[in-house]
Amino acid sequence: LYLYPRFRDCVASELERNAPHVDELHQQLTPKMREIQNAIAAAVQTCIRELKKSTTLIQWTESDLTLENCVTTNFDMAISRQLEHDWHRLKPATKQLVNDLRTLRTLFQYLVQYDCVGFWRLICSVRTMSAAARNPSMWLLTPAADLLFRRAKERLYVVENPRPTREVPDPVRRLVPV
Repeated sequence: LYLYPRFRDCVASELERNAPHVDELHQQLTPKMREIQNAIAAAVQTCIRELKKSTTLIQWTESDLTLENCVTTNFDMAISRQLEHDWHRLKPATKQLVNDLRTLRTLFQYLVQYDCVGFWRLICSVRTMSAAARNPSMWLLTPAADLLFRRAKERLYVVENPRPTREVPDPVRRLVPV
């Protein structure tokens, strides 16, 4: 068995003659995942709005503040670089907003990378860490965060309410895995 690396001329010429056929497949988000994604987007917009109010040290352009830039580029790193020289003068709430943007960007990525159980554990750990922090994340108190947690939990299980019968007039509700 001879394995040739791709940079060999014979392999490159063979690939030129018989080009491989590539099919791209895309998996659509489920409705609950789409709702979670919209909730994260709303939380990002809230953080950006609060960050605009809290500091004038960042040179904002309207093209920089799009939601797509916040998700696809290292938006949080660009903001950190702009604030680096005055980081010691910032309020703790402003520093927390920058960290929140970083966290929300990772939630966007992990929504499609993790399974529902792993994502639920991740957002629960984010909530726990924020509750224990000196400056808690303010986006966790928004209705978007509430929707995020509810939909993430609904991806795991639903509560089943059995109908009352004569034998069991007050049945116990059950958790049913999805």
